[in-house]
Amino acid sequence: MINRMTHLAPVRSMRTQPVSGEAMKTEFELLNALLSEMASGLQLTEIKLIEIFCAWLGKEDEAKSLIVKYPEKFELRDREQDLTLLKEAGTLTVNSPTFQKELQKLIASIALEDDAQLEEINGEIDGNGSE
Repeated sequence: MINRMTHLAPVRSMRTQPVSGEAMKTEFELLNALLSEMASGLQLTEIKLIEIFCAWLGKEDEAKSLIVKYPEKFELRDREQDLTLLKEAGTLTVNSPTFQKELQKLIASIALEDDAQLEEINGEIDGNGSE
């Protein structure tokens, strides 16, 4: 019952049949989204509790200076293995500038987490081929 209420039934159930890689990937994405949502709720709850506690102590100004940070991503991706695979793919002889660009973009997406930097780098990669 708890698993169904928390939407964890697919993740916690025992499997008797083999599952495809795509199904597992989708399942992990759902779990990542669920954990992110729970972390966001916990973060808001902790902030409110701190505000209430500081108000009870008469120190409302100090509550505003506190920073509560929870993780936003709960990926199970093995970045080292992915980078090794892409490095090996880069050594292959593929006479395609598009392949090389996409390979560079994948490497950047694994190595960086900042979306703004990633967009800038992808723009640079796309710009290098058109010049």
